[in-house]
Amino acid sequence: MKANEVRLSLTDEQVIHLLIKLGATNYIETPSAVIFPTLCHNINIEEASMKLYYYRNSKLFQCYTECGDCFDIFELYRRYWSLRGVDKPFYSILSDIMNDSGIEEEGFEFFHYEKQKKYLKRKLIELPEYSAGVLDTFSKTYCEEWLREGITPKTMDKFNIRYSIRQNKIIIPHYDVAGRLIGIRGRALNPEEASQGKYRPVYVEGKQYNHPLSLNLYGLNWTKEDINYYETVIIFEAEKSVMLMDSYFPKNNSVAVCGSNLNKNQLLILLHNCKVKNVILAFDKEYEKIGTPECEKYLNKIRAIGEKYSKYYQFYYIADREGLLAHKDSPIDKGPEIFQRLMEKKVVIRE
Repeated sequence: MKANEVRLSLTDEQVIHLLIKLGATNYIETPSAVIFPTLCHNINIEEASMKLYYYRNSKLFQCYTECGDCFDIFELYRRYWSLRGVDKPFYSILSDIMNDSGIEEEGFEFFHYEKQKKYLKRKLIELPEYSAGVLDTFSKTYCEEWLREGITPKTMDKFNIRYSIRQNKIIIPHYDVAGRLIGIRGRALNPEEASQGKYRPVYVEGKQYNHPLSLNLYGLNWTKEDINYYETVIIFEAEKSVMLMDSYFPKNNSVAVCGSNLNKNQLLILLHNCKVKNVILAFDKEYEKIGTPECEKYLNKIRAIGEKYSKYYQFYYIADREGLLAHKDSPIDKGPEIFQRLMEKKVVIRE
């Protein structure tokens, strides 16, 4: 039995029983819905309004006040516990719902350690190493653009960021988890070159210092310890986002895929090197407004990534439903407060 099958199997009586256990002892039944107090965003049930609707046909909740969105029973539980400072894993929420509803757990895999072990038998591809001395050909000048955006000199020193005067590029060294230099990417500052793509090849004496981006997770050599501490990894698209995390917060449990997807090679790097339970997809915003076909296409793509690898980790994704970000922004581009607000409303992905 999968999570969605559990949701669809719940009777109205079971849902009422579950919410009573969460404290919603007052409720109103109508032919199409059961109306509860808004425990999705009110920690004190006495202050909640009767604006949380559970629709019998769709088996989904709709909050008509502060949340203003639609979600299922699993997401309601996550919000309930998040209000109380508990980041409860999805498999724990699922177990609670099944136990309290009298649904048999036999045959259900809550956290797929055996599948992880099987996948770990695959070998990692080791990329060739470049001489670290090549970085000495570039200046240690701090990029004014990045300083304005919030990346500190301390972070740029840590990530060994350089500047190419001749090529007018920010130089971004890429290291594998062992700290070996495996490639260099350039962030073009020349508008004409940047119009062909912000990230450009880097050449030194005619040699191109590139590498297959799909075979590495940027920043893992620096952030592995914090990822293991939280048992959670935040996955961004670009290197700059990882550096903003480093600049804003005392601990940095993020990496970048340097693209808009997560592939099986990058998953394998995580499995081999980190003790992770939760993966949060924090990809760039690819839509202008919530509810548009463009938005739905983006959200479906993100959900598909999480569903594809849900047998290995619990996946979440960040979605800007309040217009906090501009089109193409990373979730961290608008600063630490906005990022934390988006993180508080992350959405769980399940099969």
